[in-house]
Amino acid sequence: MSETTIAIITGNSNTGLSVIPILKAKYPQFHIRAMVRKKASTTELEDMDCEVITADIKQKHLLDPVFEGVTRAYFAVPATKDRVQLTKYFVDACFDHGVQYATIISIIGADMKETTYQKQFNEIEEYVQSKAGQPVTLKVKDKGKVKFIPTIVRCAPFYQNFYGSLSSILRGQLYLPLLDCNMCHVDIEDVAECIVETLANPEKHGNKTYTLLGEYQPGNMIASTIGMRAGVHCTYENVDGSVMVEALQALDMQPWIAEGNTEMIEWFKTPQSQNFTGDIEEMLGRSPTKFGKFVARDFKPMLE
Repeated sequence: MSETTIAIITGNSNTGLSVIPILKAKYPQFHIRAMVRKKASTTELEDMDCEVITADIKQKHLLDPVFEGVTRAYFAVPATKDRVQLTKYFVDACFDHGVQYATIISIIGADMKETTYQKQFNEIEEYVQSKAGQPVTLKVKDKGKVKFIPTIVRCAPFYQNFYGSLSSILRGQLYLPLLDCNMCHVDIEDVAECIVETLANPEKHGNKTYTLLGEYQPGNMIASTIGMRAGVHCTYENVDGSVMVEALQALDMQPWIAEGNTEMIEWFKTPQSQNFTGDIEEMLGRSPTKFGKFVARDFKPMLE
């Protein structure tokens, strides 16, 4: 039996860099092919024992080596203004190259279409779902029987997003436009492990949409957890959304991303944002990683 090849696009994305080592550790029988856009971006993949190919999802003539022999693929939807179109290119490439199973990342509440990000990802999801069940093109013995089977993973904001607040936390303050409301967030490592499961066992997870969240916490609890688990003084202060946008832009974040990230946090002040239940336990057979564990594991060393 030939080796199963799984494509990770892009391999140097935040989720891609987490997916690859987990996939290697849990399912070493698979061959992993990571696509990156720039040669300089392969550095982080050098020690991951995977095949690396430089290509661009927008350039069809470069994609044959990426998808050669691939039957399963993950697309890390990028933080670019054209991400809806880029995801459509990926889905179309799956059809052109006979990729039956595709996992695509999305955002919590995408079907509600209340924020800019949710509207973008809803358009992505609608395109993906419109293609589900249609035959992909095989190079040999193509009788139209191999159908496209997608899986969508909707994620809450990552715990790791708080890396962007490192400078203010070091000064003892956590600023969020959250009032006294709860926001849910999730460990990117949990998300990556769930993505790995969809790729390793696609028949089980195909044609499903999952919601991935860790826990709900108000701003004062987030700050308290950082203080206790990282051993630093940290207090929460509610701020206006415009203040957070300015702060994120001061960190060289693109204006549209600063606005989008802030809008998502502010969305957690709405009643409809408080009723989600997550699927991590169903997918992994364990509870989601708590924010406190993430702080002790990954955040505390950055504060020392």
